[in-house]
Amino acid sequence: MDDRAQQFASADVELAIVTRLKKIRERADFKSVHTCVPSSDIPDELAARLVILNPADVHKAGNQDSNAIHAATEILNNRGASPRNFRNTLAFVAPEKEVMPGLEQETRRYMAWKSVLDDAEALNLDAHQRKLAKENADRSDKTVDLRINEAYCWLLVPTQEGAGPVEWEATRISGSNDDGYVARAARRMKSSEQLITKWSPALLRMELDKWLWREQEYVSVKKLWEILGTYNYLPRLRDADVLIDAIREGLRSRDYFGYATNVSESGRFQGLQFGVPDAIVYLDAVGVLIKPEVAARQLQSDQAATQQSGDSPTTPIATEVVLGGTTDGAATPSPKTTVTVAMRPNRFHGSVEIDAARIGRDAGKIAEEVVQHLAGTLGANVKVTLEIEAEIPEGVTDQTMRTVTENCRTLKFKHAEFEKS
Repeated sequence: MDDRAQQFASADVELAIVTRLKKIRERADFKSVHTCVPSSDIPDELAARLVILNPADVHKAGNQDSNAIHAATEILNNRGASPRNFRNTLAFVAPEKEVMPGLEQETRRYMAWKSVLDDAEALNLDAHQRKLAKENADRSDKTVDLRINEAYCWLLVPTQEGAGPVEWEATRISGSNDDGYVARAARRMKSSEQLITKWSPALLRMELDKWLWREQEYVSVKKLWEILGTYNYLPRLRDADVLIDAIREGLRSRDYFGYATNVSESGRFQGLQFGVPDAIVYLDAVGVLIKPEVAARQLQSDQAATQQSGDSPTTPIATEVVLGGTTDGAATPSPKTTVTVAMRPNRFHGSVEIDAARIGRDAGKIAEEVVQHLAGTLGANVKVTLEIEAEIPEGVTDQTMRTVTENCRTLKFKHAEFEKS
C-alpha cells in the first residue's frame, strides 16, 4: 500500500479530491454553490453564490497574496474573457495551506488501498488480507472526508469602502465535523451581515438616502437590484425576493418610501402605493421607489383635485332614479327626476394564447405590461389562471403521465387529468 500511495501523480490526487468536493450538494442560504470550476462556468447573475476554490488555491492566515486571493480575484473580476458585472454576489471558500499536505497524503492512502482491493485477485490475497484491505480502505475513505471538511476552512469575502479598492476579508470558519463548510460559510456571513436573507425597510431606506436619492426623487426597482448586485460596498442580498419583501414591508408605513408601477411623461406616478398593506411590487424597469415626501405630495395633490372636481368620471352613464312616490292608481303619476350616477368600469377579463416554447418570455411580458397595471390600482383584486390544453396524437407514455400528474398535484392544480378522445 505504501509503495502504491507514492506512485500516484499529484494531478491524480488533486482530481480525486475535486471529485469528492463536487459530490457535496449542500447550498445552505446560497442560491448556488460552484465547486472547482473555471470562472467561465460561474454565471454572471443576480443571486448570492458561493465558490469553492481548487485544492491548489490555498490560503494562510495574514497572507493577502495567497493563491486563493489571486484565484478569487480573477473570478470576481472576470467571467472567462469578459468582465464580470455583478460582483457583489460572490463569496469564496478556500483550503488551509498547512492542512492540505495531510489531506493529500490521506487521499493517496485511500487510493492505494482501493487499488489493492481492485487487484486482490492478481495479488493473490487470501480472505483475511482482503478483509484487512477493505477495513483500511473504509477507514481511510472516512478520514479523507474529515480532512476535506477540516481543510476548507477559509471564507473569503470581497469588501469595499465607497469607491476605494476591493479588499478581501478572510475569516476562519472551522467547526464540527457534522457541520459542512458551506453551512459554516453561510452562518458566518449571515451573522456578520455579509449575506442578507431578510432585510428591514429602514436599512433599505438608509442605503437609498446614502447612494441613490441624492439628486433624484425616485429610482427604478430593477436598477436598484442591479446596483445592489454590482458594488461591493453595498449589502449583499441572497436574491431578489429579499429586496421585494423589504419593499412590501416598507410600504405598510409612510416612513420609508412609496412605490409606483410607472412614471408618466408628465412626471406623475401611476399606480402609486404609499402606506398600504399587502402592496404588489414588480421587479421591472418601469416600477420605481419614491422618496416618501414626494409620494406624500402627489397623494395630497390627488386628494385636493378629487375634492374640487367631485371625482366625476370621464364618461358618466345616465340611469333613471325615481325620486318620490308611485302613481298609486292616480291619473297623473308623481314627478320623477333623472339623476346622472357616476359609474366606471370595475371588472376586466382577458385571454391570450402563449407559445409553449416561449412560455417564460410571453408570460413575463403579460405580467409586466398588463397584470402589473391592474394590480397596481388601489384596492384591485387580480386573479390570474393558467389553462393548459395538449393534444398528443401518438398518445402519452406512462412515464410522462405519472410525471405530469405528480407535478400538477405538487403545484396544487385545481383540475388536471388525462383523457382519451
